[in-house]
Amino acid sequence: MMIRSEFLNSGFHRSLDRLVWVWLLSVPALIAVSLLSGSLSLNLPPAAGGGPVLPALTPGAGGGEMVVRSGGVQRSVPIQSSEVELRVTGMLVHGRTVQTFVNPTDQVIEAIYRFPLPERATIHAMEMTIGERRIVSVVREKQEAEQIYRTARAEGRKAAKVDQDKPNLFTTSAANINPGEMVVVVLEYLQELEWEDGRFRLVYPLTFTPRYGESGTLQEDRTALAGWTAPFVNLTVRMVAGLPLEQVESRSHTVTSRWEGDSLVLESPGDGLAATRDFILEWAPSAGALPGMASFVESREDGRYAMLMVVPPAPREDELVGMPTETLFILDISGSMEGPSLAAAKRSLNTFLQRLDPGDRFRILLFDDSTHWLVSDPVYADPVTVEQVSRQVEQVETRGGTDIEGALAEGLAAWPAREDTSHRRIVFLTDGAVSNEDQVFRRVTSGLGDVRLHVLGIGAAPNRYLMKKMAAFGRGVCSFIPDSSDAEQ
Repeated sequence: MMIRSEFLNSGFHRSLDRLVWVWLLSVPALIAVSLLSGSLSLNLPPAAGGGPVLPALTPGAGGGEMVVRSGGVQRSVPIQSSEVELRVTGMLVHGRTVQTFVNPTDQVIEAIYRFPLPERATIHAMEMTIGERRIVSVVREKQEAEQIYRTARAEGRKAAKVDQDKPNLFTTSAANINPGEMVVVVLEYLQELEWEDGRFRLVYPLTFTPRYGESGTLQEDRTALAGWTAPFVNLTVRMVAGLPLEQVESRSHTVTSRWEGDSLVLESPGDGLAATRDFILEWAPSAGALPGMASFVESREDGRYAMLMVVPPAPREDELVGMPTETLFILDISGSMEGPSLAAAKRSLNTFLQRLDPGDRFRILLFDDSTHWLVSDPVYADPVTVEQVSRQVEQVETRGGTDIEGALAEGLAAWPAREDTSHRRIVFLTDGAVSNEDQVFRRVTSGLGDVRLHVLGIGAAPNRYLMKKMAAFGRGVCSFIPDSSDAEQ
């Protein structure tokens, strides 16, 4: 793993810097085409306008299935194996994923696989092996990459392409896979860890929630999920923290741990981790070690590199001073929130209500693909009112699609003119299962005024990219509630 500090002038850093700008400026695709042409024919239906028509991917595809098209029919190919290795050095993570599939049909196919990655990850390497062909990626702007891929596919050559659909959602396409051939996809990326309230957090998304507006109806999504079996992932974390650790905790899955020298190794037990929710690992440096400093040194062929990490102390509770608030809670009750997600959201909301001071005021707006006021006029958070509203919250059920942008518009339009000096804020509770992130961001940046927007990401696989950006644009904070057991924290 490359560790950055004084390598700013190195060839590696210049290459990585160019790679980051390509990702940011051109919404790129990683693409690789076999140099050896083949004589294979591609038996796929023609696409309108000469371009490829991507099938609507079922919710199960997000958890590790490859979707193939052949003869106009779409089907899912179960993943054969999935391995993830995460190397943590100080604040940096080098991730490597290896996933294996097999073409189970008797035809030459094109396969499309959609997968999540951390929203701040920068992919720096992709390799795909199809049968005996090894395909190594290069970076091209998206239109150029698409043209190269189409040409190679039409000529019957082995080709593979990775598109960045969203900052945390990618699609891999592989053309001209022979019957029975094995496909092995290797991706490597870099990212920074999260640091909050004196703790480090590492999140690796093993699946993603279907996005409203991308696939079919709500009932079609539920039917697809009902028939889907989650794959298992063999996951290993190798951690060199640099500071004495007080606690290491996996909030999502059971893992085993052992020490190898100065590295803490955590592994998935048995058959691996069920890809039904994000993998979340947290650790805290020992209180006596904060503020702390750690240095890391690595020797490579082109030089010796170092990184310096300084860790601040956690804030003290008695340093926090409150002020009167007026809070608009916006609660997502769409179909993707059904089950444990809605239960976690309701418990979070009721916990929040109970912690308001009697002089604080609040309202509650519910939304799916439309909006519904549960508490339309501001009320004071006295114990009797909070108890009555909490009972109403418990009766809420899921329905409909997810229109976050519409809910924001309704909520912002309801704010009265400034009447007092209370702090005005929105607390938004959702899984973020939408595909129109840019519209949501425009609504936040154009309509908030002096209102702050805080976001609670709900569920096992929330849209972390959307929620963090909403909170950043809204000058607020973002936290995640995987299930009801985390609500009171």
